[in-house]
Amino acid sequence: MKEFILLISLSFCLQKSFAQLHEMQSPAFKDSQYVKEFTAIKSTWNNWQNAVQHKDKSLYNKCVAPEYIHTNPGGEVTTRDKEFSDMISGVQLFSKIELIPLEYDKIRIYNGSTDIIPAQYKVSGNDHGQEFVMQTRALITMVKTNGAWQFVAWQATGVGKPFQK
Repeated sequence: MKEFILLISLSFCLQKSFAQLHEMQSPAFKDSQYVKEFTAIKSTWNNWQNAVQHKDKSLYNKCVAPEYIHTNPGGEVTTRDKEFSDMISGVQLFSKIELIPLEYDKIRIYNGSTDIIPAQYKVSGNDHGQEFVMQTRALITMVKTNGAWQFVAWQATGVGKPFQK
């Protein structure tokens, strides 16, 4: 269930930060094709967020590929169907979600058909009655299939305290 918390958390964080991530791209990527693809990726994010908020399985399945795989910071792996099932259970609550912008968190589009989105965020809430606060790095992969962007992989890693020097 924590994997869903992280997924939802990042959704809300990235929703607010898409403009920022777009602006962080190098000038070489700000051509019309990039803007077109970026807009389509943002639309998929918005649709996905709406699907999650309204528990709309049809819309969710349009945004998340059948072969989707998610690995949470605990190393647990989930699939599209498992994640949707967790989503509609209603056992997770979020109290705070904070994006931690880093200069190298840029949406990267490759060959117009694959994008990689790195992000870092701090989230707190309640999962199955247990309070939590965690900082997480995520690496999200989307592919363009039949003209539409879909999530195919989401890897989340807990961020520990930095090494002492």
